[in-house]
Amino acid sequence: MLLELVGISKYISRFLAITPLFILFILVGFNRDNRDYWNYEFAFEDDIHRRSIEFGYAYLVKIVKQLGGDHTYIVFMISVLLIITILRLLKSSNHINLVIFFYCAFPLIFDVNQIRNLIMYLLIVLSFVFIEKRKPIRYYLMTFLAFSFHSFSVVFLPFYYLCQRNRKTFMKILLSVTAILIVGSPIVTKILTNFFPEKMTFYLKQTPKWGVVVVLIYMTIDIFTVWWVDKQVKSKLDDKDKRRMEILYRFVWFPIITIPFLFYFLEISRLQRSTLIVKYVYCALAMKYLTFYQKLFTVLLLVLSVSVYITMVFWYSQSDLFGYLDDNYIKYLLDKYILY
Repeated sequence: MLLELVGISKYISRFLAITPLFILFILVGFNRDNRDYWNYEFAFEDDIHRRSIEFGYAYLVKIVKQLGGDHTYIVFMISVLLIITILRLLKSSNHINLVIFFYCAFPLIFDVNQIRNLIMYLLIVLSFVFIEKRKPIRYYLMTFLAFSFHSFSVVFLPFYYLCQRNRKTFMKILLSVTAILIVGSPIVTKILTNFFPEKMTFYLKQTPKWGVVVVLIYMTIDIFTVWWVDKQVKSKLDDKDKRRMEILYRFVWFPIITIPFLFYFLEISRLQRSTLIVKYVYCALAMKYLTFYQKLFTVLLLVLSVSVYITMVFWYSQSDLFGYLDDNYIKYLLDKYILY
């Protein structure tokens, strides 16, 4: 990552990224325990339990079972999808290692646990190409596919429309909707509870307390980061990067519509967490337009953001999430046959 800040070619960056990408692939694709692992493994074997999970994931399980596989096959496929997404987003960047470094710092520990959420937002991120090329049908088909893995993706339905407006209109709509939801959030929360009684009841039992303040702090840092970077590069962007980076920029802003709901259930903050890889990619793409000291300040903002996120993990006594990264099949093989 440090060499990328000094300045190296795209090919050297990709070469240096081989090992970090491989390690990331191993961490995700061969993970064998986390908070949700055994629930998913049970759902894989139990037809009745699987009915409570979105139909897309259930159908994927059915296909894997017919092919003679088990839950580990799905974990492996998700890892492949993650690597493909990162490489696709960074195909024109010289800063792949920057994205891998910060993604591994956070939110990897959550993504390893919440695999349906991970599939969902990776599919949404991959659909950005259809926004860029103005192909709404393909975008909505991809959003529907994401919805089939996690119903939370329904919030991204208006994102295509918002990306077709100019930035000023986008901001007006976003802020107006947020203001309306400040008043209407109790009603929306009640409606969601009627549609998803089990999930919402569970989420509403977890009192947000000071977590709201922490979420607002890191949300502010994330938005400030892309805002500051945008101020430095928007007049320098070539046509190829301009449209793509504008979509990424707006995606980082999009979660402010969730602010009114934070006071009811903190789980809504997963929308903000789903934008982090996009924020990292946005900053990576912008690096070639920044001076060395501007790059350092951008990295400092990213470090600050990750520090707040990790602080929240420890604040809510969730440090065990880091330990699950050790529960890995490759590590088990190394320990058994090589290290001992």
